[in-house]
Amino acid sequence: MSEEKVVELHQHNDVQDAIAFYDKLFRDSFEPKPADLEEALARLQGCAHARPRPLFFSVHNRIAVALKFLGRRREAIAKFDQLEQLCHEDGETGLEALCCIEQGLLLEEIDEEASRRVLLRGLALAQESGDEIVGLWSSRVSRGRYVLGKLLCYSEDYENALGYLQGLDDAAADPAALHYFLGLAHGRVAKTLVSDREQAFEKALDYCRSCIQSRPQLQLLFWAHKLMGDIYLDLQNYEKARQVFAEAARLAAREEKFKSESRFWWITGSVETIYLGRQDKAIESFTSSLEAAFKIEDATDQATCLLDASTWLKKTLSLVQGNTPKWMPNTKDNLLSQTSVTVLHAEALGCLGGARVQNGMLEEGRQCFQDAVSLISNECNSFSQESFELNLFYWLQWALAELASQFGEWEEAWTLYKKCKGIAQSEKMKLRCDIHAGFALQFVGRCQCAFEAFTKAMEEYSRLLETEWDVKAELLTRLGQALLGLGNLSEGISTLEAARKILEEQQVFQSEILALNYLALFCGYVENQQVWDAFQLAKSFQAILNKYPKESSHQYTWELMSGVASSSVVNYEEAVETFNKLVSTQSNSDWMLQYGAIGNLANSYKNLGEFDDALLKYEEAWQLVPKDQHLFFAHIRINRAEVYMQKAFKEKFIKRTGSKAFEKDNSKAFQEYESAISILECLSHPDVDALAKAYAGQATILVRLKDPKKASNKLEKARLYAGNNRILIAKLKYVQAHLYHLEAFLEPGKEEGDLKGALAEAAIAETRESAILFATLQMELHDLESAWVSLLGGEMKHVFIFMQCLLADETYREAPDYLKALLWAERGRMRLFFHLMGHLRSDNLHTKQMGKEDPLWFDKDDELAKECIHQAIRSCGSEAAIVEYTYAESEGYLYIYVVLEQASELSVHFQYVGLQDYFANNKYSGMGKTLNALIKRTRSEIVKRADDKAMLGLSILYTLLLEPIWQYIEGCSIVIFAPHENLSLVPFAALYNKEQKEFLIEQKAVGIIPSIRALLQCFSQQSAFEEGMQAGTLAVPFVAGNPEPMGLGLLPLEGAAKEAHNVAKKLYVEPLVGLRMTKDAVIDGLRNASVVVLVTHGIVNNAYPHGALVMQGPGPGQGHCKKVNAASATSLRSLVVSRMLGRDGAIQAVSRTSEVLTANEVGKLEGGIRAGLVVLSACQTGEGEVSSEGLLGLGRAVLQAGASSVVLTLWKVDDDSTKDLVTGLFQHLVDNNQTIVVSMQSAMLHMLKSGVCIYKWAPLMALGSPTLKLVKSSRFSPKWCD
Repeated sequence: MSEEKVVELHQHNDVQDAIAFYDKLFRDSFEPKPADLEEALARLQGCAHARPRPLFFSVHNRIAVALKFLGRRREAIAKFDQLEQLCHEDGETGLEALCCIEQGLLLEEIDEEASRRVLLRGLALAQESGDEIVGLWSSRVSRGRYVLGKLLCYSEDYENALGYLQGLDDAAADPAALHYFLGLAHGRVAKTLVSDREQAFEKALDYCRSCIQSRPQLQLLFWAHKLMGDIYLDLQNYEKARQVFAEAARLAAREEKFKSESRFWWITGSVETIYLGRQDKAIESFTSSLEAAFKIEDATDQATCLLDASTWLKKTLSLVQGNTPKWMPNTKDNLLSQTSVTVLHAEALGCLGGARVQNGMLEEGRQCFQDAVSLISNECNSFSQESFELNLFYWLQWALAELASQFGEWEEAWTLYKKCKGIAQSEKMKLRCDIHAGFALQFVGRCQCAFEAFTKAMEEYSRLLETEWDVKAELLTRLGQALLGLGNLSEGISTLEAARKILEEQQVFQSEILALNYLALFCGYVENQQVWDAFQLAKSFQAILNKYPKESSHQYTWELMSGVASSSVVNYEEAVETFNKLVSTQSNSDWMLQYGAIGNLANSYKNLGEFDDALLKYEEAWQLVPKDQHLFFAHIRINRAEVYMQKAFKEKFIKRTGSKAFEKDNSKAFQEYESAISILECLSHPDVDALAKAYAGQATILVRLKDPKKASNKLEKARLYAGNNRILIAKLKYVQAHLYHLEAFLEPGKEEGDLKGALAEAAIAETRESAILFATLQMELHDLESAWVSLLGGEMKHVFIFMQCLLADETYREAPDYLKALLWAERGRMRLFFHLMGHLRSDNLHTKQMGKEDPLWFDKDDELAKECIHQAIRSCGSEAAIVEYTYAESEGYLYIYVVLEQASELSVHFQYVGLQDYFANNKYSGMGKTLNALIKRTRSEIVKRADDKAMLGLSILYTLLLEPIWQYIEGCSIVIFAPHENLSLVPFAALYNKEQKEFLIEQKAVGIIPSIRALLQCFSQQSAFEEGMQAGTLAVPFVAGNPEPMGLGLLPLEGAAKEAHNVAKKLYVEPLVGLRMTKDAVIDGLRNASVVVLVTHGIVNNAYPHGALVMQGPGPGQGHCKKVNAASATSLRSLVVSRMLGRDGAIQAVSRTSEVLTANEVGKLEGGIRAGLVVLSACQTGEGEVSSEGLLGLGRAVLQAGASSVVLTLWKVDDDSTKDLVTGLFQHLVDNNQTIVVSMQSAMLHMLKSGVCIYKWAPLMALGSPTLKLVKSSRFSPKWCD
């Protein structure tokens, strides 16, 4: 062997050894030790000139890989470049591709652009080489595809990236990373698609989920969450996006990656405020972002995160508060580069404090503000005027002052506002400081000082106020509040009204000061008895509430105003509901608003007679009041005194528990008043109204305890403080009347001219003045119907009843005046009826018959009022008697008046019935222990068809209501009843004389009237009807029944259709039944027809407390119900049953107003009702809301609209029997030409004799004129059908 061959052989062996050593390293470990790699590299480099060419390539390839693993990337790149050139020369396309790919992979971390370019060439060569690249080498191609795809994603070439990434297996890269980039590319490509976008996004989401499930390293996990959230944003699934970002934030928090946590909370908050509009949640997220930012160690990263979170937090708070947060100035865009890190931290703490306050965390918020102030307080002297830093310091101090106000720390607040003024940068800011400092003075009881401060500000800043309307409105509002606090109601109200005018002219409907102005003005109106103005103001505030943020405290303020408004007009049930809602929400941190809700809830409980609940709530209110707020404690004591007074009255006169409890509760009340007076008289500016009320309360107690001398002294002191408070004056007159009454009782003797009689007359005079004053105040309520009714149901009612007591009592007067007592019975009811008649109709009794301009003429002019009564009874005929009742439920007695005309003279008889004594000794207590309970039980037994029990109840009612006056009405064939309160629900025709075994209807024709004065109005309307019938100016009768489809989803009434046909036949007209009975047709009939008969369902419930008639449903065929057999047990005309009732018994779908005709619609019908007679043959049309005003229902509404008589039902009637009863009624009206009450009697007697139960023969009543006839004329003929 030649030497040359030997050398070659040795070289070949060295190369093989070097290759074998290198390969063994990588077989033993994926990452060999650097020292071993260095040795392998040295061996391979020693064989660098190995031949042949394949062996040379094999050695140099390994050298390149070793360099790569040793981190000598540039050397490795150069080596692969050398190999690439060799492969290219040899035409080894596959190996050339691999060298090129390896270069690209090595360049990734050095030069992404070069890497992308080289990889593109290498992968193109690999594709050209076809099947040359197999095995291990193919994995390098896959790796090249992955890296190139990733780099294309970085350069946003997502479509090409997908071409390289798709189809790769997990060997090409870390599976989590591969799935992330596949998700990224799919997601970005999906945004460019027109069709199949959602499927592409879903594929992207699947890759993101796979990435997250693969548990990648933390940074990649954050990327995957961010990508997933972005895709959900693209899908407009904002809630899901929010959840993903929030999950990432919580993950970062667990791993203590505070920068990532801050950023993800910031993104979460952005989604919540921009896309979801959930500013409350956004505030929480931005707050969490700030908290995380404070933990970041890197100063630059921390500053960036603090600035971003602070800026967005302020923007969100401004959305919630409706303007820039008061505690923070606007942030400069370049703040990060222009201010110190300390100031930046202070601003962030201020933002954090604002968020805490917004979320109700006041103490935490205050701490943040204090920390912020501490940070920059040492630097504040170096801040230049009008700098951001000084402005920031000002607003942080302002925030602390506002919080001190909320905590009731008014002295601290005043000090802080003064500090703010010292650093304020403008005159306007200084004025605001003075305004708020003055307001703080008010709350430490220094109203006079506050007034002086506001007055001084008005002078000092007069020029500024000429142009700056917003601070002018705020200053006027605060000045108005101060004037109210000083008891100057008129000037306070006028000042507040001036501020309100400014704010409304500027259309500032989201301003906090507007809400404060409304609340203060509202309180002023209530205090000044301007109840109408108070209600109108509450309505105005309600109208703009939707302009405030949903979570704004102003909703709380309006609810409070609504509750006070309801309470002001004695609508206590509604007030309790409103205040309970407010108390249960506990959504307001202002102790005064909380006190307002709880205190007024206690007041409402007190007025409802729920005394234990009232005392409990007063105790809760007491605990809320700061110790220095003495006036509030005085008010609570006065209210507690009133509870004990009412409790004492109830114990003695209603429960009749004895004198000990009575004296004990009165003693407690007296002491509470005494404590309140002690507090009030020590104040520098006492509440004079409260003092007057307290002294009046003590006077009332002393009257009860029969100590007139002391009572008179207390009453005199009350008058000194009452001033111009007219409601209080009216009440004091009522108390004075009771005092005179007591003195008359204690005075011996009864001779003419003696002191007893004089005192009795003085009591009458005071009571009359009190009544007139109450009536005057009632007129100022204008058209607030519920307020009219509720006011009459309160103390005003007792004044009218007490007047009857004084006039009818024989104890103190030589001759009781029953006629005058009757006048006051009349004056105590139907007041709203005549007020509305004066507004709605020009032919009412006030203007047409009496010709009086004074709306209170009936109250003031006894002679004219007597003439009204006389005219009414004269128009009834000589065979008629009017029986009017006054039911004093709380006092437990009944007054009965019998009105007759005897020898052309008006005659009034009177009987007193002591109900408490009767029910205490009544052996039939099972029917009820009070009159109200007896009426309710009797009606219930009638409806259940339990005639034996029903007749027992009816016989007791006969004993109470008829026996005492039978001697006066025995000779009358017609009795017209004017019931009061719950007596309106009594079926008078069915009252039963158990001795003679006869119902009243068997002895008398029976009519019902709301009042005698209302009867006279009905006669006036009857005259117009009769004239129209004779002249032929009225349209033909209108008969309609069984609308189809029946409204509110109720079942149709087969008997109603038959009834309509029967009545129409009697009146010679064609009825409108089924599809023809529309609501419009019914309204037109009411306006124009001479007689109206409506046969349908009737409802009375919480939705329609005054009743409603069911009209046609949504449309023909919609919701049409299958007809039911008229004889079935379910044929009641109120077939509401389970189909219409919810668990609470309230009718569902109550908003379907087109499907009902309500009492309110009837009463205010444009043009009124021209018909003489209206028949409402439907369930419960004679029911409604019982009140002192009268029964508020459909019957009253029909009379108010112009009819002279209306036929109603007293309960849920039977379809079939009602058809027969109404048909019989019209038979006697038309064929026999009988009056309405006689026709009713005849129809009832016919059914009674047939043996049917009371429920079937006694449901009808005729309300209004008892003498109405259907006058025969040419209009009553078959021609009507032409």
